[in-house]
Amino acid sequence: MIGLAVTWRLGCRVGGPLAGLAALLLLALCPTYYGHMFMNPKDAPFAVAMVILMLGLVRLAEEYPSPSPRTILIVGLGAGLSFGSRVLGGLAWSMPWSALCRCSWRRFTPIARAKPPIASCTLSMCYCPA
Repeated sequence: MIGLAVTWRLGCRVGGPLAGLAALLLLALCPTYYGHMFMNPKDAPFAVAMVILMLGLVRLAEEYPSPSPRTILIVGLGAGLSFGSRVLGGLAWSMPWSALCRCSWRRFTPIARAKPPIASCTLSMCYCPA
């Protein structure tokens, strides 16, 4: 149930209330997700943890460069739960940080000041999954 609520919140934050409702309905009506909630002790909690992490990362990107303590708590909770349930959570946590560090590093170099901000992050965006 927590996964459905967080998915709704993430959909509302990214695409508006209609997108949040669509994400909630599509996930609630997905038989694979619903079936694995009761019989699979690893994958369903990992999915919930990854949605919490994604919500925190979206909030972190919106509030960059000074995130609120609540956003930091959500990111930390999502990262801890995802890494605690599966090792793949650590990989999903490292990809956005590599992109952020790459963009921040390029922003402070004199060569990158002449380039648009999107062009300075192209290398690190290749590491992020679609």
